[in-house]
Amino acid sequence: MEAWFANHCHEQRERVEGLLVQVDAKERKLTRAAAMRELEEAGSAADSTGRDDRACAFTDVGLRVPEPLDPALVEQVRKSVAVASSSMRGSC
Repeated sequence: MEAWFANHCHEQRERVEGLLVQVDAKERKLTRAAAMRELEEAGSAADSTGRDDRACAFTDVGLRVPEPLDPALVEQVRKSVAVASSSMRGSC
């Protein structure tokens, strides 16, 4: 599962980078800044998503979800996975 997830993230990064080279540098910078502001404003919903994603990762490999979840790791997940694919939802 971990290898699949790492590969999936790598493929998504390559896809995004391929699309971004087609965008004007100034427009790209403005869009990224707006997206980061939106992410920060999403706060509690994004934290919930980070907790859910982390809990799913534990569940998917048959491990008990530790409680409480480490807030630093939840924050890392939230920033790393800003937009989750709807096809991945509900897998755990």
